[in-house]
Amino acid sequence: VVEDHDDPAAMAGFVLAEDLRRQARDPLSWLLEDLGWFAALRLILTGDLEEADLARHAETLVATPPAPVDSEALLARFAEAGVPATPYARALDITGESTLHLIEADPVEPLEAVPVLDDALWVGLQGICEGRGR
Repeated sequence: VVEDHDDPAAMAGFVLAEDLRRQARDPLSWLLEDLGWFAALRLILTGDLEEADLARHAETLVATPPAPVDSEALLARFAEAGVPATPYARALDITGESTLHLIEADPVEPLEAVPVLDDALWVGLQGICEGRGR
């Protein structure tokens, strides 16, 4: 996401969408459901989980398509954050065809947007994500 887009608002959109997903489904509950009662009991008794269990759950997370996010709730989050939705919509679909509803209802005008990151920080983050920041 970071290295493929010029506007940090695209990345911010993914964060806002993921936060809505987190609110809809508690990540810890999902982890414990996925790992089963024995792992949950181990966590309660020892405060620890097996690395293999966490790796298996990570594979589940990667293999599971993201849950859809309610457009109205997402647009409200963009408005609350002062971040335009259009860069995120274009990151999902560069043509904008499947995300036209987000583009047309974008609650934040680009000139009124709160800066997500200044240019130097954004370029630095892109460099790190591309492997140049090591």
